[in-house]
Amino acid sequence: MSAYYPVFLDLTDRPVLVVGGGPVAEGKVEGLLAAGANVTVVSPTVTPRLAGWVAAEGRELGVWVNAADEPARCEFILPAVIRRGRLVVAVSTGGASPAAARAIREELEAYLTEDHATLVEMAAEAREDLRRRAVSTGPARWRRALDGGLRRLIADKRYRQARARLARNLESA
Repeated sequence: MSAYYPVFLDLTDRPVLVVGGGPVAEGKVEGLLAAGANVTVVSPTVTPRLAGWVAAEGRELGVWVNAADEPARCEFILPAVIRRGRLVVAVSTGGASPAAARAIREELEAYLTEDHATLVEMAAEAREDLRRRAVSTGPARWRRALDGGLRRLIADKRYRQARARLARNLESA
């Protein structure tokens, strides 16, 4: 059994080959295009043998291959993904059950709201401000600063107060 290492790739302007053209491949292509990849799709009308040759050619050229219907022949697998702004959460079963990964993703989608995207944006703004001013904060301070009070302010759409609370909590000893 393979133990996959989760990874996020910057695929902007990178060539990506998708073998297959069914609904699974369609979802993968949609995500790859959203990531800015240059996608080539091999039609579902090709024979299994020809699809194998394409995969072999891709490997020979050093291209990572993902054959959605043949996980054993993949160099990588794609997780079920949730996007909320810059927050990206990936769910994978290591190829064991894409259906289970999708079901879990759907449960998480109900939990992860746009408030989480707002939290990430505020944290990014605060981090950049601290970096610009050469202020150092450790992980414990960040954990305390991203507390329930901050999240309640965001949920109540009280963004100015949320930003002030975050800044205050990050700078306090």
